[in-house]
Amino acid sequence: MLSLIKDVVYRITLGNLTLLDNEPFDQIQGLRSFHQKLSHDELAVEIILEKDAVLTNVINEIARQSGLIVTLNKRESTLEDVFVKLVGYRMEEVENVPAGQS
Repeated sequence: MLSLIKDVVYRITLGNLTLLDNEPFDQIQGLRSFHQKLSHDELAVEIILEKDAVLTNVINEIARQSGLIVTLNKRESTLEDVFVKLVGYRMEEVENVPAGQS
């Protein structure tokens, strides 16, 4: 858990209305977590990086997939980030699973 304190968390909002291909992001060294959520008017991507320098590779991949970055915000790690790192998905994803399918 102490390593997560050193990790860097970003939320990137894209003007795209389609999900990005996850596979290329899985290949980026130093990218600990990549989650995306599509709403009616934007695509929100949350990433956890080992260090800020990894952000360049993430942005390059977004651009390669024709992503249109609208906002980019950096923030401190939260308990939700610890949960994602330990379990592999966000708490809201767990809460939205129908009973008996978890």
